[in-house]
Amino acid sequence: MQLLRFPDQEAVDAYLSDPRRIAMLPERDRVIARTELFPVRLG
Repeated sequence: MQLLRFPDQEAVDAYLSDPRRIAMLPERDRVIARTELFPVRLG
């Protein structure tokens, strides 16, 4: 399990579209069986 915290949706979008992250997607897909995102708003 991995928990990530972002200040807003723009930061989430920037993380998901980061070229370094995108470049690693083939490796990620090879080693991670499943990904589920659960957006949570606190406060």
